[in-house]
Amino acid sequence: MRKFIFLLIYIAISAPLSAEPGKITANQAGYIVHMLNYLSNDYINAVENGKVKSEDELKEMIGFAANIDKEIKALEINTVQKDTLLSYSGKMVELVNKHEDQSKIKAVSAAAKRFLLLNTGLKTFPSNYPSISKGKTIYIENCAKCHGDRGNGEGEEGKLLDPKPRNFLDNNKMIGLSPFAVFNTVRYGIEGTGMKAHNNLSDNEVWDVSFFVLNLRYGQRSHLNPSLSLENIATKSDDELKVLVDSASLVGIRTYEPDSNNEKAIDKAKSLLAKARELCLSADLEGADKLVTLAYLEGIEPYEFELKKTNPELIPIIEKQIAKIHETIQNKESAQTIAELKKLDELLAKVETSVGGKDYKPLFSAFMTLSILMREGLEALLVIIIFMNILSVTNLEQWKKYVHLGWISAIGVGALLWLLLGEIIKSSKLKMELLEGSLTLTAVILLVYVGFWLHKKSSIEQWKEFIQQKIKSETGKASFWGIFSLAFLVVFREIFESILFISTVDIQSRGEHRAYILLGCLIAFALIVALYFIFTKVSKNIPFKKIINLSIAVLSILAVTLVGKGIHSFQEAGVINQTFLNFEAIDLLGIFPTWQTLSAQVFMIGFLWFLYKNLQTK
Repeated sequence: MRKFIFLLIYIAISAPLSAEPGKITANQAGYIVHMLNYLSNDYINAVENGKVKSEDELKEMIGFAANIDKEIKALEINTVQKDTLLSYSGKMVELVNKHEDQSKIKAVSAAAKRFLLLNTGLKTFPSNYPSISKGKTIYIENCAKCHGDRGNGEGEEGKLLDPKPRNFLDNNKMIGLSPFAVFNTVRYGIEGTGMKAHNNLSDNEVWDVSFFVLNLRYGQRSHLNPSLSLENIATKSDDELKVLVDSASLVGIRTYEPDSNNEKAIDKAKSLLAKARELCLSADLEGADKLVTLAYLEGIEPYEFELKKTNPELIPIIEKQIAKIHETIQNKESAQTIAELKKLDELLAKVETSVGGKDYKPLFSAFMTLSILMREGLEALLVIIIFMNILSVTNLEQWKKYVHLGWISAIGVGALLWLLLGEIIKSSKLKMELLEGSLTLTAVILLVYVGFWLHKKSSIEQWKEFIQQKIKSETGKASFWGIFSLAFLVVFREIFESILFISTVDIQSRGEHRAYILLGCLIAFALIVALYFIFTKVSKNIPFKKIINLSIAVLSILAVTLVGKGIHSFQEAGVINQTFLNFEAIDLLGIFPTWQTLSAQVFMIGFLWFLYKNLQTK
């Protein structure tokens, strides 16, 4: 009896729920919107000003209107929604059969689409700004065989189709299409034509190729942020956008290529290497060489700091493989280059396994920032301590302001650089690598100069006499401008490299952990200041002669270290070749396993030894 009562209750509850059909789903709405878009945009090819232009096109439009009506009738949805939609589809059938003007067709289509969007969860625009560059790759792989490489509808397979594939360069046919309309065409296909549904592509990939298709008529790229919302850009055609913006702004919108802050660096590397393979196949080896360099700088190097902790042996293997690719390109061996690129792809998969699939946690972002700044800051700290100690033991406290002014200015300029040029730094790694190499080698010149300047004044008496002369002379401040310059340059060089690494942490955390990155910066600064006071206090009891000799030794070691790092930066930028030797890098000392970096360091050691010996004999 109890079971029977429960059964009655279940039937009583479930019967009303199942009696009323559900609401229209986003997928059903998407397909109907797609057909409405196609009909309203292509109707102009069949009828214009009430006159039939093409009987075949008109026949197709009548078929589409009937299919929309048929599709809605087949929906198992509630009566109110169904009746409303049928009123729109019935009106559409009537207008098409009467050869009414396109404006009337578009008005009914727009009303039907508004109703569908209000009553479903249909997404009409992407979450993140699509990438035209990625869209091009997807287009070449999936669309070019019919629509042609240039989008003119003249692809080899397209020549066999009837109707012919759309010509994306035809302004009259494209001006009425929105990215959302293209999205639906790619996603659902067009019944009765060669345009099939591309279910193999993700929504993000479909958005990428949709934005690329509307870019084809312009053939350029812009990095200026559009003034309109992404929703407007995705859902409005060029015709509709002209009402909102001027012609120049419209071109900027359709050619906008977002910077890669939200794109995984590893994905960018894959994309660049895919393009490099395409260029190899088209015999553009010089272009392929540049893309391989960019793939390393923008797609692999950002993970270097983390790889040193998770899979350190992978870094030299990748660097050797890239050097091998550069070598095959220089030898104009296209087939071998493609084979070596495939090996690099396999190494990228290992990078992705090591770090690529991991999301940064907030505290991990703070720890990474702290580690980066501590490593980079120690080199600068040593130089600052050297100057402060020498000025202390010679009772020349008034000159410390030049040192302080130098490092404070470097931090200020670095912070300003991050705020104003952060996006450029993230997107132009090649230029940044070249600039870093130049800064590093300039710092080497200053380190050598200051080292020998100290060597020539290795007693307190000489120092005091030198200072007194400079104070009395008009060139006193000019001489101490060298101290300011070195303090600034050494600190700025480390800050500059830190910015490059920290920008990677920011990219990996998708900009969500900036408060924790700032926390890491503040902790690192506090620790470095603490170390400064500890070191200066300990060194107070060291005799002046030993301080000078120790300072010269430290500056010389830093010069040799930075020579290696500077040459290595130019190697990573593809400016200097890499001939690898069989040992592991010692990054802290700037020792890298290449003949070029070691030769530069050996030369620097010999040059320093020669100068020291030459000074001692005078």
